[in-house]
Order: sequence, then C-alpha cells, then structure tokens
Amino acid sequence: MLNKSEKKKLIDLARSSIMGFDIDTSEISDKLKKPSGVFVTLTKNGLLRGCVGYIEPTLPMYKAAAECAYKAAYCDFRFPPVQKDEIKSLNIEISILSKPKRLVYNSSNKLLQKLNASLGVIVKKGPCQATFLPQVWEDLPNKKVFLSNLCLKAGLAPNFWECGDLEVLTYAVDKFSENEISPTRNF
Repeated sequence: MLNKSEKKKLIDLARSSIMGFDIDTSEISDKLKKPSGVFVTLTKNGLLRGCVGYIEPTLPMYKAAAECAYKAAYCDFRFPPVQKDEIKSLNIEISILSKPKRLVYNSSNKLLQKLNASLGVIVKKGPCQATFLPQVWEDLPNKKVFLSNLCLKAGLAPNFWECGDLEVLTYAVDKFSENEISPTRNF
C-alpha cells in the first residue's frame, strides 16, 4: 500500500506525462522504484476516455504510471487521442496491482464460487489473454456476464469459461484517483 504522498507523486507524474512535460523524478521513494503492475484509467465527465496498463511488473512503478498515462491518453485504440483542450477535464485513476495468483478450479460452478468481486481477473488460453480490473465488477456484477465479456475481450467464445480449459488468475489493486488525492487541482 502506498501512502498519500506516494499516491500524489504518481498522479503528478501521470498528469505531467499526459501534458507532455518532462517527468520530475526527484523525490521518488524506494517503494515507487519497485517494479509493479500498473493500470491508468482516464475518465472525462465520468465516462471512460482511455485505459492502458501492465499486468506484470515490467517497469518501476513510477515509470509505468507515467508511460501508461501517456498511452491511455494518446494510444488507446478505442478512443481518438486526447486533445489539448480536454486535458484539464480528465480525471486520472491509478491501479497498482498485486502479483496475480492462479485460481484453481475443477468446474465452471467452482469457478463462479471462487470469484470475488473485489479482485481483478485475468483469463488465458494459448495466445489469448485479457483482464478486467476489479472496477469492472461495478458495471458487470453478474459473474457469468463478467466472465463471458472477459472471454470476448480475450478473443474467445463468450461461453469458453464454462469448458474448464481456461487459465484464470486474480489480483488485488490499490486504486486511487486524482479527484481523491487532489480534489482542488491547479494547472
């Protein structure tokens, strides 16, 4: 878990990256230098505007947050790149992921029983893979619908989760947003 100043530093780095400023790497705590899975979600007026992340801890947390923020703003294929006049209206949410753990199950019913709406879920089958952050449970609270949509996102048939031949992993997140950390932003 990060303290408030570490969370603020990540939010500041993410916003600087989106605005095209040089990243201020002074006062980076040792915790922020550790590799971590990170997702950055951008919203505008409460609607998704971009979301990009790393499931695996491939970069130091502070670098991953800055890079994912930039990519969420300008490289998420689902949305046109953020325009300069939109930047101020974006809210940045950062999710720091725990190491994913394999979920062991022997039937689709056991899989449903073991799923927990407080956790993110990864599905894998061969080269197909997708994840939903725990926040997605808010929009898809039905476990069957959640899994069906996650399978579709991975490029699999929506009912593939029922066959028992799907690798499933779960992870926790430490999630915080700019509105929580800096409710009165000045930029």
